[in-house]
Amino acid sequence: MRGTLGAEFEAALHRHRDRIAVEAGGHSWTFADVEQRSRAVAAQLRAQGVAPGDAVALYLQNGVEFVVVDVAVARLGAVKVPVNPLLPADTVRYIVAATRARVVVVDPALGVELPPEVPVLRVDELASDGPLELPAPSIGPDARAAIYFTGGHGVMFDFPDSEGLQRI
Repeated sequence: MRGTLGAEFEAALHRHRDRIAVEAGGHSWTFADVEQRSRAVAAQLRAQGVAPGDAVALYLQNGVEFVVVDVAVARLGAVKVPVNPLLPADTVRYIVAATRARVVVVDPALGVELPPEVPVLRVDELASDGPLELPAPSIGPDARAAIYFTGGHGVMFDFPDSEGLQRI
């Protein structure tokens, strides 16, 4: 029986601990590095009130931070909402509002202004050290894993598989 997406990530991170997981900007991070950072960021997101089923928008460049936050969101059983940094500011705000993002993890270099009521976690404020253990999230069979926006519509992917696409 398959576990949650977070459990699948956990198993892969442990199985490949010493292998390179991400190379970007002349640096490389092992799966162990990603595991440690993603636990820290998951604890940080949980402290900001993120619970299973909550949407977390990722308004980030491609790089290690995106991977770390992606894994952290899965660890919590939350819903990843990747937001393309090339989108106009109005579209970014629409996606954040439409998904009711609990938190938006942003790269301040991208320069989008979000409404003040939207909690923001800046990429330069991401935790790097965290707890050794995180409790497994309690999620049901209909839980969402991610919402991807394309052509103005959101496509939802369920845990643990991506079967059963729905539009919002």
